[in-house]
Amino acid sequence: MKKLNFAAILYCLALCLLLAAFCLVTCGAEEGDSAPKTVNVKDYGAVGDGVNNDTPLINEAVTHLKEGDTLYFPEGTYLLKEYGVPTIIDLNGLKNVTVMLHENAILQMDVVPDGATGEQSRHYILHLRNCENVTVTGGKLYGDLASYKGTAYIDHGYAIRLADCEGITVKDVEIAHMRGDGISVFSETVTDGLYGGCRDVLIEGCEIYYCFRNGITLTSVDGCVIRDTYIHNIRGGMPQAGIDIEAEYSGSVNRNITIENCRFIDCYSWSVVVARKADSIVIRDSVLASPVTLSEESADITFTGCTLTRVGVSAKKTVLENCKLECVRLYGGEVTCTNCEFDGKGTIPYRVLVTKSYLTSKGTFENCTFRGRGLCALGGCIVFCHTPPESMTFTDCDFNACGLIPFLGYLTDVEREGCFFNLGWALWLCIIAVISLVAFLIIRHNRRRVWVCR
Repeated sequence: MKKLNFAAILYCLALCLLLAAFCLVTCGAEEGDSAPKTVNVKDYGAVGDGVNNDTPLINEAVTHLKEGDTLYFPEGTYLLKEYGVPTIIDLNGLKNVTVMLHENAILQMDVVPDGATGEQSRHYILHLRNCENVTVTGGKLYGDLASYKGTAYIDHGYAIRLADCEGITVKDVEIAHMRGDGISVFSETVTDGLYGGCRDVLIEGCEIYYCFRNGITLTSVDGCVIRDTYIHNIRGGMPQAGIDIEAEYSGSVNRNITIENCRFIDCYSWSVVVARKADSIVIRDSVLASPVTLSEESADITFTGCTLTRVGVSAKKTVLENCKLECVRLYGGEVTCTNCEFDGKGTIPYRVLVTKSYLTSKGTFENCTFRGRGLCALGGCIVFCHTPPESMTFTDCDFNACGLIPFLGYLTDVEREGCFFNLGWALWLCIIAVISLVAFLIIRHNRRRVWVCR
């Protein structure tokens, strides 16, 4: 009996060892299956020859993505020709995924005819919805603007649309010829009247150009960094901005936005426009060759080390530090300029304009240099007001080749301390005196000639 029990024990131990080995092998296989992998779109039939429609094949590859995977586009031109729905490549609910394009990979949108989709021909090449920690990097995304012949919905094409996403990175992507925006950050969910929006978005090292509406549009985002990005040749349909920061609905808001080391060239209307609600915006070390306008509903906007043209201020609080610019137009709100250089390149006779506005205007200028050119070099004014501001202060400022005119318009109370003023208006008076004298001598000379003839 004892021998039988001992044999039974050995049998049980052997069985347990077999079961353990089986579990180890099974778990190892499962771990291998769940390990991050690269999903190559060509493995699912995409051709990339610019002729065949690769849209359904790319979306088939997307369905095989799991957390941690990479969707890869080898070199080639992938024709996108899906007219049935707005979303061309649908990236919905993905987590910890990378969409990687070879540097010579092109996602080319075929011409979308008017009324072809369910939302008035609105279409998006890459549509990220409810995604988390997704990176889109490399390659080129081209729209159909150059080939589109319709007129009804010309501004309805987007390269990348983010809706209710978190932790998204768009890096080293070239975007061009879109009928709408290059990149749009949006929200489709509403809770208690408030739009959810996106969070923690990074756009870095991109080039966006020849888009019809905007380079980048932010309609609802909390935390967005746009860095080392070049946006140019944006023109066609309003707003025509390099970056349009616009809370589209009453329940949406943009906040905590940083734009650094970017260039905005030939953006037809604005380099940057801030419309409706926006808080905590910082723009630093950037070139903004087109005007900038700021909404009265926005607050805490700071420019540092930027080169600008005209800045239209209605924001509650705007700060410019170490900037070079032509003109500030103060429609309302409050602006503080420190260590800035105002350089008139044309014949604009003012550097600070308080225009007609129902809002209270406050201006503070510290250690600024105002340099006049053209007519301003002969005494053009620095400040001009249509309506009386609450206050206007100049401290330790240098007015070079131009004069401060405190009595133009309603500007009667200007505080000045430690400022240097030149004799620009004296030059004008001298010129007028010389012209008057010459005119008097000519008239007198002509009268004498007439008397002699008689």
